[in-house]
Amino acid sequence: MNKSFSPLTPKAERNYSAQNSAATSKSSAASRSSEDSDVSLLAKLPDPIVRTHETPSLRNHQAPHGFRLVTLAYYQQILTAIQVIADTATIILSFLAGYFLWKWIGPRLALDLYEPESINRYYSFLGVTLLTTLVGNEVHGLYQPQRSLMNVREFELILKTWGKACLFTLGILFMAQQLYFSRGIFILSWTCLLMFMLVQRYAFFKFNNYLRRKGFVETTALIYGAGVVGRKLMEKFKQSPKLGYHVAGFIDDNSSLSGKAILGAPVLGDFSNLRDTIRSTRATKLFIALPQVPSKVVVDILNVCRETGCEFQIVPSLYDIVIQRVKVTEVEGIPLIGMMEPKYSFKTKVIKRTFDLAATLILLTLLSPLMAAMALIVKLTSKGPIFFIQKRVGQAGRRFRFFKFRSMYTDTPVYAVTPQTKNDPRITPIGRFLRRSSLDELPQLWNVLKGDMSLVGPRPEMPFIVDQYNDLHRQRLNVKPGITGLWQISADRKIAIHENMDYDMYYINNQSFLLDLVILVKTITSCLKGIGAY
Repeated sequence: MNKSFSPLTPKAERNYSAQNSAATSKSSAASRSSEDSDVSLLAKLPDPIVRTHETPSLRNHQAPHGFRLVTLAYYQQILTAIQVIADTATIILSFLAGYFLWKWIGPRLALDLYEPESINRYYSFLGVTLLTTLVGNEVHGLYQPQRSLMNVREFELILKTWGKACLFTLGILFMAQQLYFSRGIFILSWTCLLMFMLVQRYAFFKFNNYLRRKGFVETTALIYGAGVVGRKLMEKFKQSPKLGYHVAGFIDDNSSLSGKAILGAPVLGDFSNLRDTIRSTRATKLFIALPQVPSKVVVDILNVCRETGCEFQIVPSLYDIVIQRVKVTEVEGIPLIGMMEPKYSFKTKVIKRTFDLAATLILLTLLSPLMAAMALIVKLTSKGPIFFIQKRVGQAGRRFRFFKFRSMYTDTPVYAVTPQTKNDPRITPIGRFLRRSSLDELPQLWNVLKGDMSLVGPRPEMPFIVDQYNDLHRQRLNVKPGITGLWQISADRKIAIHENMDYDMYYINNQSFLLDLVILVKTITSCLKGIGAY
């Protein structure tokens, strides 16, 4: 255990206690030292580089005064209003597209059902569609700030809202005896609505991220606690500038960290100058990353936040199980926290397996000419077998033969390190194309057909890596591995799978048919963009 990473040293505890009470001192000393304990996943991280320099002046670390589109306090309200207007416009546009498409398609299909009708007859249909869709978006939280991994949760909610709003619209129109409209217009309008809404929301999501990434909308923040948890939090903010957090620095009561920069952010002081630091940096949010300190310490920090008007968020002491899934219940106003293991019903398993089989058979039928051409090219362009075969570990630790089109020369060891650059000499010329387009993964459809894998799931690892898994990593083995998953379509695919568990844990805890569909759609777009492995 590395004592230098403790946010509060015994010396700092004495200083802090002198400002408060002697009674708190003894209990704080014992509790604060527990920050050095192994915090599950976080303790496995390599120590960040700490650069020593002269203690920075607070004036040199004030929040940037770059151009901002709007005051941060009103940004979310304005964003919500714009989103509602955009959704309304999307619904109206979808209705018009469905109406005019039907007017164009109907006569050409010579359908008996087609009747030329005035658009005036459909205003009630449009009104009900607006009502059910906008209310559905509100009920499902689509007008609240969303920050799930890669926004997949939001796309899943859009699909749910669309399906429910469609049924409610039919029900309302039936009850109001307004079912005189064309079924063709209804189907085309709602199909357009789903496509347009997904595109509009994705564009809005990208635009919002652009504003945050460029600093037009930015929240200046401080992290209290420069220990393992605080550094992990800082790494996440650096990896995801779209979150819009500018970390002005750390606050830490460990005097040995004073005058150092951690992950590019200075240690600006301790509790004694917390008020001045918040005001000088103009921080509007404080992240308290002290998972093992006494509640008295946290309460004192929160009181300072309230006095200065600084919003705060706390990394809980149960961080190592919170990253899995917790269930909060209440008994007479007393909150109780328990861990809820993901449970997959028999129906969920049947639906997932049925979809895997149906989709795989369709894909094999459609892609068999392409796969045959790829196999021929691999065979003709380099010596060796067509397929690359490895042992991988699947659900419940069961080993299976894993297939890919061979993309490297035969003298490459079977369990060699994955190429990190496109110029790796081990890769064959056609192999570069196969890897970048992810076409080398197509033979794994056979693994899906056999039941070794699923279309969507955590990536299967090699046996010698699984042998080094800790308890958290082993949760990946609770579900079938997949050809694609959240990690594969993320910006972090350069990081080893087992070193970035966030994506797999999110999928395991939120697994659903709709989530699988979202991941598959994003996988297709990633392949078309050529975002594959080296």
